[in-house]
Amino acid sequence: MSSKNKLSELSRLKRYSKAFYTVWAIVIVSSFSWNFYRNIVQTKELAISTTQAYFDKDAEFRIWAAKHGSIYVPLNQRTPSNIYLSHMPEREIVTPSGDTLTFVNHAYLLKQFQTEYEKAHNVVGKITSLKAISPENIPDKWEHKALLEFESGI
Repeated sequence: MSSKNKLSELSRLKRYSKAFYTVWAIVIVSSFSWNFYRNIVQTKELAISTTQAYFDKDAEFRIWAAKHGSIYVPLNQRTPSNIYLSHMPEREIVTPSGDTLTFVNHAYLLKQFQTEYEKAHNVVGKITSLKAISPENIPDKWEHKALLEFESGI
């Protein structure tokens, strides 16, 4: 083989090598980009699904409590009287054995449940409303915007 043919063949081999490495780099970058994108999508889907599950749990718990009507629990530091129920004639009752029980409505029960659930599982839940009665239920800016969107049908 002549040196001219060897140089031509070497030049062709270099072009093919460059083309191969370029295509390989495109495949690697494309694969990484696709996997990165899918990871973002799956993370978002998981977050939405998990949030929906916690919301559904809280909603069903509140419905369950509301269906039971009057629920009384021992009056103590863990469950003090609900100041927003002071208008109720039987907010506190005394059992025949002398124990004092306090009425717990479904919202107060859910709030206490969410507080204890957060401590045990590090999952935050909150009752909020545009017309909050309790100052601790007043929505923050993000919640306020989201509640307005809910009201508008979004």
